Amino acid sequence: MFKKLFLLVFLAAFAFGTEVKVSFYELLATPNNKTLLKELGRENILSSKSEPGTQAIFFISAKSKPELFYVLEFYKDETAYKKHTSSEHFKKFASESAEILASKKAFSVRKRAAYSKNLTPERLKEAYFRIINLNLKAKSDAKFEKIIKKYMQKSVDDGTLAQFAFSLKETPNKWVMVEIYKDEASFESYRHSENYKAYAKERAGLIDEFDGFGLKNEISFSKIKF
Repeated sequence: MFKKLFLLVFLAAFAFGTEVKVSFYELLATPNNKTLLKELGRENILSSKSEPGTQAIFFISAKSKPELFYVLEFYKDETAYKKHTSSEHFKKFASESAEILASKKAFSVRKRAAYSKNLTPERLKEAYFRIINLNLKAKSDAKFEKIIKKYMQKSVDDGTLAQFAFSLKETPNKWVMVEIYKDEASFESYRHSENYKAYAKERAGLIDEFDGFGLKNEISFSKIKF
């Protein structure tokens, strides 16, 4: 009986896979230290790329506020994340960046949707990123997830490089979307597409607040297709 139970648990784990670990940070550099933070981030990310369990890292800065940075990371699982944070290169980044940060926020997020093309270094180099913060109306969570999965997949099929959606674990009605486009012109083109118009119309009754802004890629990599 015990053997059968163990086999069922093992097969279930194999079928559903381990949960991907996502970490998401907002970093605000102190005045005159944004260049140093870029250098520290670049060194850490280049070293992280060789870690087997580190799937993708996106290090981006706000176009309207260059000292404001975001770091979005994907790991195979919690074990891979802990291995990354115990590495010497991460410890160096954490220690040295702490001295030049005005603030640091860690967001505990749940991945709700993720779609992408192959995010090659060439595609990411000049890519245009956007972050959208959303507050959903009460009891809109499940319906909104269904909507974004439908339209995000189509947007990637139609030309968007990547679309990610996360809800905050502490406040599930708050969502963060991260979008990647070839360039800013591609974003403007998509914004006027029939797919986007249909998406905007269908989501309209579910959202209380909406705020989006553009970001510049500093250094990013992805070893997987989402």
